[in-house]
Amino acid sequence: MEAYLKSVEEARLASKMELDAKAKMAKDKKDSEKAGKGTDGIEVPKISKEERKKNYDEAMKKVNELIISMKYEDALAFLPSLTDYPEKKAELEKKIADLPRLKTQYEQQLIKFNQD
Repeated sequence: MEAYLKSVEEARLASKMELDAKAKMAKDKKDSEKAGKGTDGIEVPKISKEERKKNYDEAMKKVNELIISMKYEDALAFLPSLTDYPEKKAELEKKIADLPRLKTQYEQQLIKFNQD
């Protein structure tokens, strides 16, 4: 009987240790995600809203400079990604549609100019 009670007590402790270990792992995982680390332990940098807006504004300024320089392919390549800025989807889609059109118009004007 004593052996049985002892084994039950050991099983309960082992179970408690196992539960504690699982809880600790879950807490560590949650803490690492809060700290900017992914589930695989790779640190993912957190970017503030102000910094994201600043990066977006700088990229769009560069795109506009490229458009003024008539470098439409470069401007298209320099556009920020839709996945990075889903809140700016309409504006980015408009630029994505306009740039190939502007490139085509520019090429047609060059051909027309060279023919005259």
